[in-house]
Amino acid sequence: MLVASPALSQSPLPPASGAQSAPGASPHGASPHGASPQGPGAPGSPHGASPHGANQGAPPSDGIFEAPEVAPGTILVEVRGGDDRPLTGVSVVLGEAFESIAEGKHESSHSALTGPDGVASFPKLSTSLRSSFAPRVDFMGGTYALEAFRASDKVGLRAVLHVYPATSNINESLVGMRSFVYVTLRESALHFEMLYRVFNMSQVAWVPEGVAISLPSRVTAITPKEAPTRFEVDGQKLVLKGTFPPGERDLLVQFQIPSENNEAEVFSLGTLPHVAELRVLAEAAPGVTLRVPGFEEVQRAEGPAGAPVWITRRVMNPGEGELGAVTIELGGLPVVGPERYYALFVALLLAGSGVYFAFRYRRDQTAPQDEAARAEEAKKVLFGELERLERALQQELVGPHTYEATRRQILDALARLALRAPSAKLEHAHA
Repeated sequence: MLVASPALSQSPLPPASGAQSAPGASPHGASPHGASPQGPGAPGSPHGASPHGANQGAPPSDGIFEAPEVAPGTILVEVRGGDDRPLTGVSVVLGEAFESIAEGKHESSHSALTGPDGVASFPKLSTSLRSSFAPRVDFMGGTYALEAFRASDKVGLRAVLHVYPATSNINESLVGMRSFVYVTLRESALHFEMLYRVFNMSQVAWVPEGVAISLPSRVTAITPKEAPTRFEVDGQKLVLKGTFPPGERDLLVQFQIPSENNEAEVFSLGTLPHVAELRVLAEAAPGVTLRVPGFEEVQRAEGPAGAPVWITRRVMNPGEGELGAVTIELGGLPVVGPERYYALFVALLLAGSGVYFAFRYRRDQTAPQDEAARAEEAKKVLFGELERLERALQQELVGPHTYEATRRQILDALARLALRAPSAKLEHAHA
């Protein structure tokens, strides 16, 4: 399961509600993962508000709540309609997943109908840390589910799940979206994090059909977050899956584009329908520039963990239509020079020089002093390469992995030369 990175959880985001902030404003707005999109009693947080309470103007919350009056190992699934009334005779499926290193992963399910109080009971469940449970209800064209959680060995749990009529027509469900794309530089790739916050302001759930995002070419390592509402990978596309009931849900995906050692790169990225605002951020490494045609002027801001970022956005006005594909232009990217190939060069140099010195020594055993001089010269070359490597790291021409591997090669070579020096002197004494 994908865990949201610190970059994503701290990056600039439009607030979930209220006034929109300008790109130059402080980017530390509401964190997309500070509160669960499923409300205060979301899975994994069994201590929440009353499961029957709902904020005025907001849809009633789903979630998992402790039920001290219920025996440990019991899960009660309470199914309610959009008006928060219990629904009778609804089929509930409780999926169970067991996972261990020795036995692997096994999945099974339990089924029950809700009674007059809208509750389906699942007693005597495993409270092992290796078992998790996820309730699901299919209702009027939609599938409603909670993320997996574990049964408690101390108290019973009550899972509250609201269901609604559903439609595949986004215009019938008053769905809108906000999104951001965050680009960071890695040693050998550009790393993308993309988040969509989907708002449904109606009493009808939206079930997308055939809705997908096209990804840039050369994309690799596509990793969507696993959730009831999610992206699924289909080649170089992300297909939207799940049911979006009233309220808000977050969609998260990460992917990479391998570096081709170009100073400038241009990427085209598709978007979902009904996007009201999209922000693009890029790590403001030395010399790096960001341009997104059709977006506001790029500004500099403080990003994750205080790191500087470039940020721009586009806010769609009524009547503008869909946003469509977005073109992201990055310039001033670090171009890797010869320093990147230190490790290979040094290894080949050392291997070749070792064979050469051995061959020369066999041919001319009367010249040990020449060999000592050559060894001393080799030491000077290696120390010079070590200095150049340190400068390359300071100038960010090499990444930490290349730096460590190359430095280790050079130090090993110096150690071999140091061990060889006494041997050469001893051979000269015998001669």
